[in-house]
Amino acid sequence: MREFASISCTASGYLERYQKVQVNTGFQWAASFLAGKKVLDLGCGNGEYLARLGPGCVGVDVSFRNVAICQQRGLLVRQLDVNRGLDIFEDAAFEAVLCAHLLEHLDSPIRALREINRVIAPGGVVVIGLPVEGGLSRTGRSYYRKHEGHLQSFSLENLLHLLRLTGFRTMAWYYELPLLDRLARGKLLPPLQRLPAWMLSRVAKGLWVAARKEAKPRAPFVNNGHTEA
Repeated sequence: MREFASISCTASGYLERYQKVQVNTGFQWAASFLAGKKVLDLGCGNGEYLARLGPGCVGVDVSFRNVAICQQRGLLVRQLDVNRGLDIFEDAAFEAVLCAHLLEHLDSPIRALREINRVIAPGGVVVIGLPVEGGLSRTGRSYYRKHEGHLQSFSLENLLHLLRLTGFRTMAWYYELPLLDRLARGKLLPPLQRLPAWMLSRVAKGLWVAARKEAKPRAPFVNNGHTEA
């Protein structure tokens, strides 16, 4: 019997959803920071990324359907709503965390980043992949209306700030440029990444950031007796 008590209202619409994960240049870039590490893949979908991370890596997804597909593929995966935390994992259980296209679906991204910090060993790495709201690839399509599961939108500056608050030092970032990627036949185009972030964000479909754990997260801000997330 399936247990629904630990599922948030936000995540309830995903319980039976199938999510096909597409391997693209963003993940190719991300994989260089994850190679050889014990990785936790948050929101692993149908397991395309997880299958490429190597033995011993673990995935979680809120969808029972996605979990079943991953298990059929022989992948190590758990059913979990990340909105509820990562309590099933011990402190410093992983050398790295992959969080691809998940933060924008969560009730409180900063709380999720605090939990990610907890389960990563000192000196470990988090790699985050996000959609870009204002890019040309989304012209004429509402970021929120086309995908009702989108609750948050991030700029590079915003994400780097959240990472600092949660104990991470940013190492690098990468803008996913679908049109140019197709012209390059799936090869990475490092020189383009030297362009200003404001320029890349206008044409990018996705943003990937790699950061290293350097400290514990800062304590939540308290304002007039009320704790802010």
